[in-house]
Amino acid sequence: MTHLFTLDLVYELPRLSGFRSPLRRVLGGWDVAGIWSASTGQPFTLRQPTSRDRSRPDVIDFNNAVLNDFPQYLNPRAFARVPVIAATNQPARPGNVGRNVWSAPGQWNVDFSFGKTVPLKERVSLRVRADMFNAFNHINPTGLETNISSARFGRLTSTAGARRIQLQARLSF
Repeated sequence: MTHLFTLDLVYELPRLSGFRSPLRRVLGGWDVAGIWSASTGQPFTLRQPTSRDRSRPDVIDFNNAVLNDFPQYLNPRAFARVPVIAATNQPARPGNVGRNVWSAPGQWNVDFSFGKTVPLKERVSLRVRADMFNAFNHINPTGLETNISSARFGRLTSTAGARRIQLQARLSF
């Protein structure tokens, strides 16, 4: 991938020392953290299955090859199969599509967590925490079909993981 940007944040909320003890224990001292990452897509190479390894098709409309629409990312009408010799299943000539000419769609994600340590006795404390992976449940399309002979050519066939939440409690003594 060409670009990858990651930003992380950790912040401890005020302890609310001026408030009464029950309110201070519930609302004060939480910590929050987050990680935001964004990247450009991975380069890909189109392929045309033949008996010759790494055969590629032709591009006939380079400017309109990428639709950048979900789920149809590539324009199938912008590409053509290279004629194949029936007796050998070999392409009649090399295709004109270059290797790694285009990149798949970029992706971004936000992970978020918050937690608090609650002192129970002098040497005993309880740590509670919630982690949210893909906190906004953002769809990052993946799985681009690069085989020109496939009925799903140019389609994004899957997505990166959905939101996951994990809860934790740890007793320290």
